[in-house]
Amino acid sequence: MLGRVDPYHTLNKRLLIVLENHPEYSESIAYYFSRYNRLPQKAAQRIIRFLSGEELYHSVHADLLRATLANMQDPERTELTNFCYRRLFGQPRRGYLNLPPQPSYKEALIAWSVRNRRVSFPELECLRDDEVYWWVQKSIFRELEKDQFGRASFGEFVNDSLRFSEAETARCAAAVMISEPVTLSRPYGNVNLAAKRSLKAAGIIKYTGRPQSIVNSVLHYVLKRPHNSYDWRRFYGRKHRQAERIAVLVKQCFEADIDACMARMDSLCDLILEELVRRLSPGTGYGYGSILNSPPAAVSAPVPNVISGFKALHNLRISSITAHPRSLRTGVATRRLKHSDYTNVRPSLIGAFDEIERTIAP
Repeated sequence: MLGRVDPYHTLNKRLLIVLENHPEYSESIAYYFSRYNRLPQKAAQRIIRFLSGEELYHSVHADLLRATLANMQDPERTELTNFCYRRLFGQPRRGYLNLPPQPSYKEALIAWSVRNRRVSFPELECLRDDEVYWWVQKSIFRELEKDQFGRASFGEFVNDSLRFSEAETARCAAAVMISEPVTLSRPYGNVNLAAKRSLKAAGIIKYTGRPQSIVNSVLHYVLKRPHNSYDWRRFYGRKHRQAERIAVLVKQCFEADIDACMARMDSLCDLILEELVRRLSPGTGYGYGSILNSPPAAVSAPVPNVISGFKALHNLRISSITAHPRSLRTGVATRRLKHSDYTNVRPSLIGAFDEIERTIAP
């Protein structure tokens, strides 16, 4: 019935009371307030009091912020904009539990702060660069206006975003470049492939080039390490296609089956170590387990962290029920690996891959 009611002042207070006791109705109640051309002052003040209170359900606050973005009047608009800015940049509120905003809430806080021109350009760049959720990251483009910080800064923001590893963010930046007079900065080889395809379809560039290896993005996703431009395609050579197939399986299993994920990561490391032995100790017979247990000096000296990190993972893998039904050495039944095993071995793997990228030329 609420969808059929014309907004009316006597109903506003009652609906906010309902919202406090029944947050599951936040979407319908927020839509009711969005139907005002100009939100009444008393209703706006009540909404601000609600938003400034306890944040039990962040999605409720997100719905209200989004609903009132276009129709709240001054001085309440200025007051709520300042609240959103403070909440966005983590300024603590006395007497409340100050948890980081969840994605939908953070997106609404950004919308209020950017559209009402409360953030500076460096702050906007920090919001984009430090954001871990691609959905929030790409939403910035919906609020940003080309003349807000000047054409030069707008163009810089778009060009930097084209080079993000997150495809959806880069694709949104490409859409802005296609619709606005923004010049693509060169060289553009490091532009995300998804963005390149959009730019090519629009006639801005002629070639997309060879796609980047997905090994880097999988290592970034699974190990939570910084994304970089190490050329795994050149490192692997002919074996790169097989490495990418294994990497895809590693990523598929990461969220659903950590046991299978670690077993497949061990296979990816096996392929890496085989290439390292070929480069560092030509002519040495290769066996993954034998090299890890008794590495030749030509291998262990330049990459000791690789040997120790890969060995830690391999020792877990051979005790995994995905690899064997029982231990080949002791005959004891194997077990399902847990996330605690992944957490324990993760620092060693990060050190191993950091050492490869620092020591071994692609």
